[in-house]
Amino acid sequence: MAGGLVLVACWAMLIATVCLVIVIVLLSITLWWQSLFGQDY
Repeated sequence: MAGGLVLVACWAMLIATVCLVIVIVLLSITLWWQSLFGQDY
């Protein structure tokens, strides 16, 4: 049973890490896009 809980915890950490990376990448792209095309507005 403990092994299953450890597996679930590892998956939760992995999913949380992936979500965090996706958010950071999206924010970086958004800021880069604004700095690239910001002067057009």
